[in-house]
Amino acid sequence: MEIDPPRSKKRPRVESVKNTDPPLGEKCDNDDALFHYYKSRAEHTLQLANEQLKLEQKLDEEELDPTSLCWENVKSDKNRCLILTGFSPEEFMELLNLCEQSIPITLGRGKQSKYKPADKFLVVLCYVKHYETQAKLGETFKMSKAQANKIITTTVVSIVPILYEKLVIGVPYDITVYEQFPDGKYVLDVQSRRSGNH
Repeated sequence: MEIDPPRSKKRPRVESVKNTDPPLGEKCDNDDALFHYYKSRAEHTLQLANEQLKLEQKLDEEELDPTSLCWENVKSDKNRCLILTGFSPEEFMELLNLCEQSIPITLGRGKQSKYKPADKFLVVLCYVKHYETQAKLGETFKMSKAQANKIITTTVVSIVPILYEKLVIGVPYDITVYEQFPDGKYVLDVQSRRSGNH
């Protein structure tokens, strides 16, 4: 058996670093290319902003269909209200009174929305109960998908903190007392199951 001779513990020699900067004329070409790249990005951003402003203006000018599903057409029909929102008209109004002041009614620069807070709240509750696509919700309420999206996002952002504060944090309860949760008997038992081959 042959034994290899011990290796020396010297570090390999580091090559000197060569200057890899392009000549001055080439560097200017790279600067020009970079300038044009950022200029085109700025133009594209401006184009997207203009498109967004046009969409916002179109939404602001969208006409409210008087035959559409709105709170005025629903408030006197208990069954219709229950089907749409899960609440009776009285319960709907009780919830609305908690958060109505926070629902945005201006569209920017002082323009008033064509949709009243009750109508926006109706759209949100219908969305939360049925979880339909916003396109389908737009068909239901005779508005564009973009308008439905705008109403949902702006209203939800404004009402969630208030409703959470008043209906979750602000309600004293004892979880051990069943009578405080009468609807608890209707909650389904959810079992976790393994998915796939795991």
